Amino acid sequence: MNSGSLSTLFSPRTIALVGASRKPGRIGYEILRNLRADFRGKVYPINPGVEEVQGLRAYKSISEVPEPLDLVVFAVTPRDTLKAFMIAVEKRVGAAIIVSGGFKELGGEGEEIEGKIRRIARESGVRVIGPNCIGVLVPRHGVDTFFQSRGRMDRPRHGQLAILSQSGTYAATMTEWAVRSHIGVSKVVSYGNRVDVDEADLIEFLADDPDTAVIALYVEGVEEGRKLYEEVKKTSFKKPVIVYKGGKSGGAETAILHTGWLAGDYPVFHFAMRQAGAIEVENTYGLIDAAKALIMIGPIERGGVVSVTNGAGPVVVGYDLLERYGLHTSTLSEQTTAFLKEMLPSYCQVSNPVDLTGSADSGFFDTALGALTEDINIDLIFAFLVLQDTPLDEG
Repeated sequence: MNSGSLSTLFSPRTIALVGASRKPGRIGYEILRNLRADFRGKVYPINPGVEEVQGLRAYKSISEVPEPLDLVVFAVTPRDTLKAFMIAVEKRVGAAIIVSGGFKELGGEGEEIEGKIRRIARESGVRVIGPNCIGVLVPRHGVDTFFQSRGRMDRPRHGQLAILSQSGTYAATMTEWAVRSHIGVSKVVSYGNRVDVDEADLIEFLADDPDTAVIALYVEGVEEGRKLYEEVKKTSFKKPVIVYKGGKSGGAETAILHTGWLAGDYPVFHFAMRQAGAIEVENTYGLIDAAKALIMIGPIERGGVVSVTNGAGPVVVGYDLLERYGLHTSTLSEQTTAFLKEMLPSYCQVSNPVDLTGSADSGFFDTALGALTEDINIDLIFAFLVLQDTPLDEG
């Protein structure tokens, strides 16, 4: 797959929306309003029942649009999606996003229609995101196919984090967390049932995307495990890939109902991602926290950790997790050790961790942290503060 073929999804010049609506609150209304907010290209509403939608001329069919279309977004029933998609292929559109649900995840006719769309997409070369998704958000280019209104969901500024999610809900959630964490986003992709474009395709594209420095992925089921492994392995040498896997055990059956994919054997997935160099986390909090850390401080080359604390219990538990995440404890330099022993009371333990004891006030932490940040042996400093200890002031 030529990853460059996905560029039309993220930087189109013309977009058509099949199912554009006049009614506030309808999916076709909100998508059109979001597209019109920041997109600097042309938007063509497709609705055979009206002449105008939100101040724009409405077209009865994609075939009536007077210029080539880079991207078509579908927000209609599966049957109508198939009909319109066939017309879009005839018009030689660049790419498609199928927001609508009711396909493979429900079985029956919906699953049959999804199979037909998959075959047509592969034969024609039209790249397709979805169905059963919220699509794409690209702040830099003003592309926003989400159907969540801006009054209900904040949009992030342009930045270096790419968010990929099989779940539309998690895509929306992580996008808002990025806003609240003051993290800029290069691209958000909710890819749903992945009738064509899957997570491996997206990772391959983002590996060489100059706007993206960190990739965060939420995935439930994997159809082509070897393909995902290979793309993560190649990409992790260039930029961090953070992965959270849903459907590890009891959630596997729910994953089938959600996006139509079996969650699979989690132990195999876990070891494959570890071998490929991914950073695997255990929940969505870990996904956004890891992304925030990597955006703010960058990848940690050596992984040497030192802690400073006024209560060593949490350090013991924290250090239990170091090996799992490719980290290790570090040793203070002779200069740092000598300085801290001179500046701190004799009852403080100057090693790793630097235990300031329950008698520590804020000045103890200032002294210790100042010295540790200058030590070239240390890559990460964990500060564990027991706020209940009375001597610790707010200075």
